[in-house]
Amino acid sequence: MKNNKDKIVNKRTSWNKGLKGYNKGRIVSEETKKKQSESIEKFWKTPEGLLKKQRLSKRTTERLKDKTYEQIYGDKAEEIRRKIGDAQRGIPKSEEHNRKNSEAHRGKKRKPFSKEWRRKLGLATKDKTYEQIYGDKADIQRKKRSEALKGEKSYMWKDGISFEPYSLDWTRTLKRSIRQRDYYTCQVCGKEPAVHVHHIDYDKKNCNSENLITLCHSCHSKTNFNRDYWISYFKKLMPVNGWSDKDLQKLKEEEKKINLK
Repeated sequence: MKNNKDKIVNKRTSWNKGLKGYNKGRIVSEETKKKQSESIEKFWKTPEGLLKKQRLSKRTTERLKDKTYEQIYGDKAEEIRRKIGDAQRGIPKSEEHNRKNSEAHRGKKRKPFSKEWRRKLGLATKDKTYEQIYGDKADIQRKKRSEALKGEKSYMWKDGISFEPYSLDWTRTLKRSIRQRDYYTCQVCGKEPAVHVHHIDYDKKNCNSENLITLCHSCHSKTNFNRDYWISYFKKLMPVNGWSDKDLQKLKEEEKKINLK
């Protein structure tokens, strides 16, 4: 009897048509699927369909406002985020869309990028020029980046010490003597010829020979970061390669003789 009751309940009749589970397990042909798809697509283009879409869109927007992907999709958040990104990639946006997007985010503090996002961005832009990344807008992007990192806005800003003057001892003769002492060789990577003379303690007024070292352009740029590390590194290196002030004085005298000739 129990099986008979189940059969009666599961049977499609006029009274249960449209209820949840009515079409469950029903095999639908490809032709039927196509007709259903065309019918739905046609409906959304009608005035009634457009009104319903607008109403649903507004309701969905209010329901999902200020919610993250994790709160909406749970464990599938990353997968959904990737699918949406793939679907939107390469689609040109209108000026109106860009303007509205800009106004919506203006004044809001952006969340810091994750390590994974920064890693992917680095791989995507590695060994590429501004022209390859931004195309016709390369000059605009280059100018924006320059303005955003200029002066006090720069993360390397050190209270304007780069504008401080060098001491009177900082001459061409001194720089040439340091290069000759180090055989025009970068004391970090060994590249030749190296012509940049670096202040180990970053004090422009300290032109003692033991505070100066020869570097190539690339290594000299690296010394702008992690300054404490480089100070320690060069101080350990200098007692081995360093020249005394007496040696430098002799070298200066020899150069003077050459110049007089």
